[in-house]
Amino acid sequence: MKITPEDIISAPSRYKLVQAIDYSDIAGFVISHLKPSNPAIALLILFSVASLALAVVLRIDIAPQYSVLQLLPFTLAGLIIFPLLLIPVHEGVHIIIFMLLGGRNIRIGADLSNYIVYVTAHRHVVGARGFLAVAFSPFAVITTSLIAAIAVLPPPWQWSLSLTLLAHTTMCAGDFAMAAFLWIHRGKRILTWDDADKKIAYFYADTQTETTI
Repeated sequence: MKITPEDIISAPSRYKLVQAIDYSDIAGFVISHLKPSNPAIALLILFSVASLALAVVLRIDIAPQYSVLQLLPFTLAGLIIFPLLLIPVHEGVHIIIFMLLGGRNIRIGADLSNYIVYVTAHRHVVGARGFLAVAFSPFAVITTSLIAAIAVLPPPWQWSLSLTLLAHTTMCAGDFAMAAFLWIHRGKRILTWDDADKKIAYFYADTQTETTI
C-alpha cells in the first residue's frame, strides 16, 4: 500500500523527522555534505578526477595537430554550450524515473541565485532506494553516453566532450550530496517527499523498521 505524507504526519510515534530542507537552503545543504570521508562524495571525487585526467590526456594527445586557437570553439562548446544543453536532458531523466516510481505531479523549478535547477514529484513519498534511483540515473545515463561518444568521435570533439563530462560530473554534486545524506542515515528506513508549494523537502525515519540502502 502506497504511503502518503498524511500517513507519515499522522503517526509521529513511528515516523520521526530527520531533516526538512528549504529549497533556498539546498546550496548550503549540498556544501555541508561534500566531505571526502563519505563514500558517496569519495565516488564523486573519483569520477571528477578521472574525467579531468581523461581531458588532460586527450589534450596532450592532440596538441601537435591543433593550436589553442583552433581548439577554442571546441573548448567553449565543451565547457559552456554542451553542459547548458544537458540541463534539460539531466532533469528529463529525473522526471522519467519519478514517473516510473509513480510520481505524477511533477514540478520543475530553479533557484538562479544558487545556480540550482530541480525536479520534484509533489507530495510523492519514496524510500531511499527510489530516491537514489532518481538521483543517480541522470549521471549514469549521461556519463555513459558521453564516454561512448568520446570513443568514436574525431579528436577535437573528444576533447570537447571530455570537458563536458568533467562539467556534468561536477554539476551532479547535489545528487551525490543527497546520497551522502542517506549514507549518514544508513540503517534507518528513510522516507522522503517534497511539498513543492512550500518548497520544502522532508526526510523521515521509520522507527519501526531498520534497513540498509
